Amino acid sequence: MRRNVIKINTSVNEYINIIPIFDVHILNATFDKKLYEKTVEYINTHDNTYWFGGGDYSEFINFKDKRFAPGELTPDLKIGDLSNIFQKEIDMFKDMTESILTPEKCLGLGIGNHEDKIAKSGEGDIVGELCKEYNLNYLGYSGFLRLSCSRGKSNTVRKFQIYYTHGWSAPRTQGARVNNLVKLVLGHECHIAVAGHAHGRVTTGPLDYNTFDGPKCKYGILCGAFKKGIDWNVETWEEKKGYDMAENQMGTYVIQLRPYPTGDTPMEYQVIEFNPSWLK
Repeated sequence: MRRNVIKINTSVNEYINIIPIFDVHILNATFDKKLYEKTVEYINTHDNTYWFGGGDYSEFINFKDKRFAPGELTPDLKIGDLSNIFQKEIDMFKDMTESILTPEKCLGLGIGNHEDKIAKSGEGDIVGELCKEYNLNYLGYSGFLRLSCSRGKSNTVRKFQIYYTHGWSAPRTQGARVNNLVKLVLGHECHIAVAGHAHGRVTTGPLDYNTFDGPKCKYGILCGAFKKGIDWNVETWEEKKGYDMAENQMGTYVIQLRPYPTGDTPMEYQVIEFNPSWLK
């Protein structure tokens, strides 16, 4: 488990947006390239907007792997790409994401089960190398991100804590997903708990968490994906396993934080469904 502290300077009544990006799955035949590009563009062009990665940035399955299924890959892939398919995927991720692969925008990159399997097989730590190349925080599979928000020249600091994990469970129903999130967020010291892996988008909504000083608000987020899993004229793993078409589960959420609503009032935060076409 990892822990990282991020210092952010803000001012009174200023909003900070944090966008988790999990389960991109570049190279998959059902990868929504337009949605991903719009999300990257939004982060790049909006002030006070940050992101962090939660793994599974691509398929990272080569032809030697029993999971390899050519029919589930993008039709743009060439036969010559198969000889070094991992590098092809890394290059595609860089090309589409490079504008926000900076310490000024990216809070860090985590790993998913796809990258983890490659690392354990001895074929390289893809995410670790990306973090070194772009000078980013390495988040591992799970851990804590603590935002330390200061106000102008004041010595005042307010801390906002996110627990994240790539995830370990992929239930089919929304109710089971919410139950997993409730356990996750109530079991960790955080304001927000974020998970992926299940390729769905659902939130617990605000939960009351009782403390000595009174109730505090918590949220759990399963933050979607950028591949539908099921689409026309493609036979996929998800279809064969009985998962539903996930058009409305795509994308992610925005964690919107206002550390100092006024000079004295408590920090405010909420979770908003992210649509790069309408969120301003």
